[in-house]
Amino acid sequence: MKYFILLAATIIFIASMTHMTTLSLNDSNSNITAVKNASKAVFQNDVLANLAAAQSILESNLYGKPSSLAYNNNNLFGIKGSGTAGSVTKPTKEYIKGKWITVHAQFAANNSLEDSFQQFKKVLDLPRYKAVQDAETFEEAAKAVWKGGYATDPNYPSELIAIYNKYLK
Repeated sequence: MKYFILLAATIIFIASMTHMTTLSLNDSNSNITAVKNASKAVFQNDVLANLAAAQSILESNLYGKPSSLAYNNNNLFGIKGSGTAGSVTKPTKEYIKGKWITVHAQFAANNSLEDSFQQFKKVLDLPRYKAVQDAETFEEAAKAVWKGGYATDPNYPSELIAIYNKYLK
């Protein structure tokens, strides 16, 4: 009886884990579909849902081989700090005073992709992203998130818009 209960508990645990979305190392179409669906589930506003999806695609290289931060740590957005599974130290390039430099930073590690979208939603709730919340078009939101300081790359808005046009429209 004890073994039966242990087996049943194991089966239930495995079944409960299968509903969680995971990234594929070699199927960009399934990765893009997964983030589109997850963003729509978290963000009721279409502009914000598309922005979250586009940012996750760009930040995590989901049109190619996913970044190790996304694949290993469920951090789709390159969010620094701590997540539901703690943090990891990774090198990153920052555009500072007109040039690119490499720095080491603490990035959030999450238990699931869903946690990553919830974490990103909290970021967009910060006052500095009010213009993102108020954006009526994707293009306005892409420019506002950059102006709010989310990324240092001056090409960030145009890269988001290109991803939106190619994968999300």
